[in-house]
Amino acid sequence: MNKNLYKLDNIPFLVFISGQACTLKCKYCGNFSPYFSLGGGGDNNKYSFYDHKKICNDIKRITKRISISKIQIQGGEFFLHKNAKEILVDINKNEKISEIVISTNGTIIPNKDILSLLSNNKKITIRISNYKCIGKEKIDALKEILTLHNINYWIFNFFGNDSKWIKFQGLSAYRLNESDVESYYKNCPFKNCLTLENGYISRCSRAVIAHHAQKFSIKGYGVNIRKIGGIKALKAFIMNDSPVSACFYCHEQNSELIDAAEQMTQEEISLIKAII
Repeated sequence: MNKNLYKLDNIPFLVFISGQACTLKCKYCGNFSPYFSLGGGGDNNKYSFYDHKKICNDIKRITKRISISKIQIQGGEFFLHKNAKEILVDINKNEKISEIVISTNGTIIPNKDILSLLSNNKKITIRISNYKCIGKEKIDALKEILTLHNINYWIFNFFGNDSKWIKFQGLSAYRLNESDVESYYKNCPFKNCLTLENGYISRCSRAVIAHHAQKFSIKGYGVNIRKIGGIKALKAFIMNDSPVSACFYCHEQNSELIDAAEQMTQEEISLIKAII
């Protein structure tokens, strides 16, 4: 990471993944969520919803030594998690975290307990993704509920502010060579999206899950903060501004821009179910 951006005692921005289960099946999901929320069970079930006590303890482990200016909670779809309230209560009371953003695709209206927790809460904001596939009526219903409860929210149009996604490659992306990766990494718009997923931290939310999906070696991909010395290793990782293993299988520099959240066809969903 840029040494001027990250101080050793503070993380300006951290993405926190609660699980990969989602209400949508996006064709070009950057986080591979459909591959971990479809199918008949097996190993993929463990990625759907992470144990809320374990992942909250990950945050506590970090904030014993490092403060967090802004944390962004997301899935998958965060409001699917049966322990969403407990996660929010735990993170909200953490005095080492200054600001909390909840990322949602707008398909779920939070339950009354969560609405009560968020009401008039200046520390927490909801970020609603601007997906055409959801429909204005459903988004307006969510906005109405949030306004009624005096909950802060905003509409997210993605990194280009144009409701476009980068068309990421799928499972079979080939390995890039060293020189290309170094060049791409310098201009990567996501390399400062430090992400925590089930005990592991890497450069972005794709990097922390990609090795599970694409089956490459996890060596050099990030930090396991649950290990002894994990926080010390995390500080070194943050200060080392260099590509991780997932960067060698990420082709976003060569990809076109597409409408966000194009949904899979039933045939495409069936193909995924057949391989996972």
